[in-house]
Amino acid sequence: MSEPMSVLILEDEFMIAMEFETVLLDAGYRVVGPAADVEAALALLESDKPDAGVLDVNLGRGETSAPIAEKLHRLAVPFILCTGYQTSELVQRYGDGVPILQKPVDAAKLIDVLRCLVPAPR
Repeated sequence: MSEPMSVLILEDEFMIAMEFETVLLDAGYRVVGPAADVEAALALLESDKPDAGVLDVNLGRGETSAPIAEKLHRLAVPFILCTGYQTSELVQRYGDGVPILQKPVDAAKLIDVLRCLVPAPR
């Protein structure tokens, strides 16, 4: 059996992060994180290159996931942006080539979109 595909979760809301983690684990993915802020996500990326990412656009306190999106983009790691806002700069920058899910995110939709990016071995 092959190693499960790994997914970085960057989400500042604890309950949402835990929900994403449960959904991804149940679908056969290995979770990297979850991280609640850019600093924590960067630390995770130092030791573990994920196969994909699920990034909350707005992380609170004026912080966005832009540095992580840029790093994943440079590493050729696909990612999904999750947001409650259509007008964010990050959504506008990546909107054409990156899947964007509106919050609240439907678990089945998250897995469907993620499977288009990276399949989960069973």
